[in-house]
Amino acid sequence: MSGPTTDFRLVTGEHAMPRVNVLDQPTLSQIREDIVKTYLPSWLERPPRNFGSAAHGKLKADHWRTVCTVSMVITLVRLWGTATASAEQKALLENFVHLVCAVDLAVRRSVDPDRIAKFDEHMQDYLAGLRLLFEWHQFVPNNHLSLHLKECLDNFGPVHAWWAFPFERFNGLLQKLNTNSKSNSMPLTFMRYFYIGTTVRRMMETAAWPDDAPFKGMLDAYRTAFQDTMRGTRAADATSRKNTAENLAEFVYDEKAATDLPRAIYNALVARISSLASSPFTSLFAPLSDKRPRLSMSAQHVSSIIHNGLTFAIAGRRTRDSFVLFNTRASDELRAGQIQDIFYHVRTEEGKLVMEPFCVVTEYTPMSPEDAVSDPYRKFPDLQTQLYYNQPQEPALISMRDIRSHFAAYIYRPSEIGKECIVVRSLDRISASIVHPPPQPRRLLHPGTSLQRMVKSKKNPPQAGPSGTPSGLSGVLPEGSTSPPSLEQLRFIHTFKEFKHLRNSPHASSYYARDPRLMA
Repeated sequence: MSGPTTDFRLVTGEHAMPRVNVLDQPTLSQIREDIVKTYLPSWLERPPRNFGSAAHGKLKADHWRTVCTVSMVITLVRLWGTATASAEQKALLENFVHLVCAVDLAVRRSVDPDRIAKFDEHMQDYLAGLRLLFEWHQFVPNNHLSLHLKECLDNFGPVHAWWAFPFERFNGLLQKLNTNSKSNSMPLTFMRYFYIGTTVRRMMETAAWPDDAPFKGMLDAYRTAFQDTMRGTRAADATSRKNTAENLAEFVYDEKAATDLPRAIYNALVARISSLASSPFTSLFAPLSDKRPRLSMSAQHVSSIIHNGLTFAIAGRRTRDSFVLFNTRASDELRAGQIQDIFYHVRTEEGKLVMEPFCVVTEYTPMSPEDAVSDPYRKFPDLQTQLYYNQPQEPALISMRDIRSHFAAYIYRPSEIGKECIVVRSLDRISASIVHPPPQPRRLLHPGTSLQRMVKSKKNPPQAGPSGTPSGLSGVLPEGSTSPPSLEQLRFIHTFKEFKHLRNSPHASSYYARDPRLMA
């Protein structure tokens, strides 16, 4: 045998996958190593280092989401998205990416018809891929229900308004409450403890506690006990709770702690504020003939800032919170960088004191067109992930409103590029962050199409046959086709909701009659 005996199986298709070992031990080891080396923001729960082992116990939903949409994306695209990967690995990767893109699009905090249609396409392609790659796989109700999510998104909007996470969270809270087993008084007991908990949380988070050691110890104990409440899914729900004005109100500017900004940063600050129509400021170093108000050079530096419920910090102090995607007023092009400094600046506008935070960010160098071709992540536009050179450019001054989101960062040296690069995995839950060239038209494959044929079709698009049907896509019945579809074609198209245009076909009734199961 040319392969290991553990991979032996009876082959029913040219590249049919085994029931086990989809992720072999070397690949799983790479995922574990990458989990440790990946920088994740503090609001995203890090998966266990020994992922895939029974030792870590049952994983929470947030762990699974991070593993599948971040950790495995970084590792599998890096390993299976290169030219050296096998045809099976490339096919598995493409199928997995369809699932990740579908989940990512479905849980955005804003949706539109195009985004909903993309979600539905990715979900259908994922399920079609399951049938292609795993012929032994039996679909379950969740697979069927996922095809109806498009209707729910169309009718009800973003999933955060109607998904089940809040109910599951409260189920967990109710299960932990003490009761006296008197069923008639349980509802009142649950309600009383619920209000006690919410009152304590509000009091701890909003009261002006004295700056004494006993109170500091109490607050530290509280934050330690409830630190999990601002991570994962709840953090995603909380990002819109506080606006910028509320965040600024919590900060007290201390003039004694203020220092002068470096000249280059100050010049950038003057240019930024002066670009606003309502802010006619000029530099302290401008000629005396310039009668506009002089902008102060003083600013108070801080190591971190909370913006919209999320923490942004400088590199070296809380590095995991320093990786951001941003754009500037001069350009809508999204950039990736790392925060090096955060400061508050105060100015007077129309008789009112204005305090505003700013960040100094070192931008990562974008890929050259020659090396971008070798970026395995750019092959999947909806994945919102790509490589940058790990070479910082000149610092840029931005405001908090310029920051789009955090990103997950992983540094490695691709052999095809030969330079150290950083993987930028967008964590934007609202809109599409990284803009790629438009993807190629989607191809829906026949269940009988082999993986080898599928991989080749990416490089050599199928040519039209004598009947006008692409020879490489014989499993898809095009609009207006007069040739009768096979039973297998009808079953496949029915399963994936692609059969609407067949209902009026002169051949439909006879072919449905051949298999009563298709009438359901």
